[in-house]
Amino acid sequence: MPSMVTRLAVCVLDNGQCFQFAGSIRFIHVSCIPIKLVVRFILDRGPCRIESELSYPALVWLHLLAAFIWIGGMFFLVLVLVPELKVLDDLTRARLVDGAGRRFRAAGWASLCLLVATGAALASVRGATLESVFLTSHEAGFIRLLQLKLVIVAIILAVSACHDFVIGPGATRLWQNEPDGTAAANLRVAARWMGRVTLVLALAAVWLGVRLVRG
Repeated sequence: MPSMVTRLAVCVLDNGQCFQFAGSIRFIHVSCIPIKLVVRFILDRGPCRIESELSYPALVWLHLLAAFIWIGGMFFLVLVLVPELKVLDDLTRARLVDGAGRRFRAAGWASLCLLVATGAALASVRGATLESVFLTSHEAGFIRLLQLKLVIVAIILAVSACHDFVIGPGATRLWQNEPDGTAAANLRVAARWMGRVTLVLALAAVWLGVRLVRG
């Protein structure tokens, strides 16, 4: 049996009785299943109770930990690393930005995937389903706030993907090859603004997360 295995013991309420889900999916290797399938599996269970290793407090802890790593990393880059790099020459700055960006990219996307997976599980515990979230219109309440948060998360994923895999690497490459070039400067400006937009959206998602829990 692999060392990294997550066991889900799902109980579904049916006419007042609780029974353990004992289908063919008993053990899930998180590293081998796309996040989309994990989200669909969790949400399709409907209002449920996730027991054993994935208890509600553990899900909240993992969700908050991923948010701390992701948002804290962005604040570190903006408030600590980038200002300190201004005293260095362009080539050294470009190399350090590229190295730091690559390291944070891995941690950041791992955190984002964990946020999506644990967020879907937490929403399911609160009664959210795929139908109620994506196929139903709500004027207010928990589902409406969840829908707004999902829209923000989708924008964050799109902007982050463009920044991390297109604009950012392109800006760094041109910066290393043509430090004084106009194209490199324009891409660096675009990358900075995309990072700022992502940070603002992340803070908005955190606010909506607080509203979802506290009302």
